[in-house]
Amino acid sequence: MRTDKINRLSNTQLLELEHHVLTAIKKEMPTANFSTFKAFDAVLRHYGQLGLDVYIDRYSEPFTRYRSYINSVFLHTEDGRQAFMVPRFTSSDPGESALLKKWEAEVYKAYRTAWPQARVHWINCDSMVSSLGFLHCISVTVPLLERN
Repeated sequence: MRTDKINRLSNTQLLELEHHVLTAIKKEMPTANFSTFKAFDAVLRHYGQLGLDVYIDRYSEPFTRYRSYINSVFLHTEDGRQAFMVPRFTSSDPGESALLKKWEAEVYKAYRTAWPQARVHWINCDSMVSSLGFLHCISVTVPLLERN
């Protein structure tokens, strides 16, 4: 059955299809089920497919990595000094690492063009990527310090 046809099935029809497929598989593999990783992996391998771990490695990732250089923090002091804390991201993949460096150079140029007097401070935000927030998000509730 083609994917476009499967996507049009109702929940009831999907359950019926799942039952039909499992019934057909159980004729060849009486103990087959899809309830555990190991069991589903065994079904795939029985039919000459790659193991489930290979499919997961190839077609999924544990989380989505949203990277944003605009999620930065602008700082200024009473005496007029300005600075930006800007997210920095790294990668162990050489191609992606080169791309990140290229983007960083473009970001640096944009900030320096808009605020030439401001210093740019790069902060590694790799550990925040999976939480979908960076410097601005974590500092949005930092209050103004009043001097007495």
